[in-house]
Amino acid sequence: MKDKNLINLTILFFSLLLFFVSCEKQKAEWKGTVEEVDGVTIVKNPKEPVYEGEILTLEEEFIIDTEEDEIAKRGLTKIVNFAVSSEGEIYFQYDQSSPEYHIFKFDRNGNYVSRFGKSGQGPGEIEMSLSLSINEKDEIFILDDIRRRLLIYDKNGTLIIEKPIDMEIYRIEQLPNGNYLISGLKAGPDGRKFIKGIYNSEFEVIKDIEFQMLPSGKEKINAVRNVFMSSISDDCFFISNVERGYELLACDFIGNLKRKIKKEYLNVKVTEEYRKQIMSALPSELQERYYFPIVFPPFQYFFSDEEGRLFVMTYEKSQDYNGYIYDVFNPDGIFICRISLDNYGKMGPYQIGTPLPARSKNGRIYCLRTKESGYLELVAYKMIWE
Repeated sequence: MKDKNLINLTILFFSLLLFFVSCEKQKAEWKGTVEEVDGVTIVKNPKEPVYEGEILTLEEEFIIDTEEDEIAKRGLTKIVNFAVSSEGEIYFQYDQSSPEYHIFKFDRNGNYVSRFGKSGQGPGEIEMSLSLSINEKDEIFILDDIRRRLLIYDKNGTLIIEKPIDMEIYRIEQLPNGNYLISGLKAGPDGRKFIKGIYNSEFEVIKDIEFQMLPSGKEKINAVRNVFMSSISDDCFFISNVERGYELLACDFIGNLKRKIKKEYLNVKVTEEYRKQIMSALPSELQERYYFPIVFPPFQYFFSDEEGRLFVMTYEKSQDYNGYIYDVFNPDGIFICRISLDNYGKMGPYQIGTPLPARSKNGRIYCLRTKESGYLELVAYKMIWE
């Protein structure tokens, strides 16, 4: 019996040894740098991730298909955005000018629950929805672009409050401290610009953090999408402006810069096929105003999870399917691995190809993707970390 136990312990020891050796083989030497400059951590990442193998795999759990009869008959046929609650419930925003309802709720397993935000001009009704988000209390925030109001609903679709807005806002999200992270437009002596800033509950500015100038009426317009966006995690939010290169900023909830995340990247050339797709989608009177750079920007989209991981969509095509490669960064801003997602499709008045919304919550990644039929579907993946 002792000999048998000794043999079992020996087998276990060597099994664990092989496991740890394999893990060490998978991990490469990180060739980046971390430095502190004026209280800000600057993380500079190389082109290659820390882990040579695949440490994150995605397992498909369910799909919500807007082409299905049961979903289509509810009126959900044109999705433009979605948000996910702390319990995994999914809220879809219908196309801006919905004929009936603007918000559709599904449970954490992808089953239809209800709809609310009726089209109209009465209390709790919406004429044109512009932005959908959800806070840590699972309250639903949506902008009515025509009536210039912010409507806040509870998780079941009951109206909590309506607030008038006198700013040009196209996205609003509530931070855990009660402040708002606002994306909007401002006019100044040097022209109009996109801004991202922190505002209080009365929409008074606390701090404008980042801006991007709008082209004047005579300037040529870059036909490649310029990324100017944000994403919120549990202890910070991230903003980006690709005019800075491959750089993402992590800020606390009063707008103080905590970390800059930088990365070397592969230049991807703008193809003739891409030029033709964009130009064919634009009206002829607009085509002469646009120009194409030689290479794409460093990245085209990003999102984060609660823990502060970043998922950054590059312009590198996936070899597995019709998707793009994402760079994945850990909460310290270290480039750890890469995954592929196919959240790409046509949106907007000119139906130009663009990244479709993707979110991460509760150990899942959710993303919209376009079917061959042209309909959108949401796919939910379970994240498996090795």
